Amino acid sequence: MTSTQMLMLFSSLLALAALPSASVVLVVSRSASHGMWQGMMVALGIVTADLLFASLAILGMSALAHWLGEVFSLVRLLAAGYLIWLGWRLLSQMRFGQPTIAAKSAWSSSYLSGLLLTLADIKAIVFYASLFPSILDMQALGVLDVVYLLLLTVFAVGGVKVLYAWLGSSLIVRLGGNRFGLIWQRVTGGLMVGGGVYLLLRPSS
Repeated sequence: MTSTQMLMLFSSLLALAALPSASVVLVVSRSASHGMWQGMMVALGIVTADLLFASLAILGMSALAHWLGEVFSLVRLLAAGYLIWLGWRLLSQMRFGQPTIAAKSAWSSSYLSGLLLTLADIKAIVFYASLFPSILDMQALGVLDVVYLLLLTVFAVGGVKVLYAWLGSSLIVRLGGNRFGLIWQRVTGGLMVGGGVYLLLRPSS
């Protein structure tokens, strides 16, 4: 794999990760309501799922992912329910920063939310399965090339999501602390509930 190919892949992954999406909303909202480290744990969950999808695409197993459609449908339902629950917890808080069940199980809760949300979108593997062959000769990939691909995924996707986590945590400080934070909780809580409902109603294919 040449440096030009690596740059093309990194740029493509970076652009995709930076696009406004449900995962971005989740990272920003968790950072704003529970701190930057919470947002970073969401980002870690997202990166974990992306690594799984990228690995399947590298191994040429995108067809297998489609055969496992029922499993992904179950994950989608779990992700939807979890998002709705997290959103409801934010909406039910009477003041900004009030402890919640999600906050008490902080890191695992944030990681799981990012992981489930990303796994719920089986179409992500289609992106990887189409991107990699368009730039690389998949038959000529060696072990070192695969390692590079996975590292590119980590730094591109993870780097952007960590930046969003920082923006989310600094947003509250810059725009009014607790007073603005309560408004932000209401908005992001509603967005998370809406995102969960969307996952429930969205066609699986």
